[in-house]
Amino acid sequence: VTLTKTDLTTGNPVEGATLEVYEKGTNKKVYTNVTDKEGKLPGLKLVFGDYYFLEKNAPEGYVLNTEKQYFTVAKDGK
Repeated sequence: VTLTKTDLTTGNPVEGATLEVYEKGTNKKVYTNVTDKEGKLPGLKLVFGDYYFLEKNAPEGYVLNTEKQYFTVAKDGK
């Protein structure tokens, strides 16, 4: 799974955002990390299932997004 944080206006990658990933059904936190210079979360490995992520810290100049962002990892890995 690759999650990429981008600027809503420009589409450019956003470095330095802290994101936490949770299992949807249990609300168990399964991952926390900071986006790299490409806006990606390094080392994110998930088994198939339903998840959501929350932004816990926004980089300087950005507004914290407090909405849950839901996604699913299918059995085929997509």
